[in-house]
Amino acid sequence: MIKASNSSTASRSSASTAARQKALEPAEPLRRQCLEFLRAIETRARPITDGESGLRVLRVLDAAERSLATGGVPVEMMIKMHKE
Repeated sequence: MIKASNSSTASRSSASTAARQKALEPAEPLRRQCLEFLRAIETRARPITDGESGLRVLRVLDAAERSLATGGVPVEMMIKMHKE
C-alpha cells in the first residue's frame, strides 16, 4: 500500500488520508509485462505499453537528465501523444 504523508497532512482527517491510499496488487512487473505482450500477440491488439510509449518514457528521462545536469533548469520537450 502506498501512503502520501507529510507534516501538513498529519492534521487532516483519517477519511481524507484513506482517500489518498491506493492498494497495489502484489505482482512481478516483468511477468505482467510479458503476459500483456503475449495477450497482444494472441488478440492482435495494441499492447498497453508499445514502442511509442517506450520512446516517450525515454524522452522524459533524457529531459530529466539534461535538467539535472544544468542544476534543475527546465528543459523543453516535444512529445507526440498517441491518437487512438
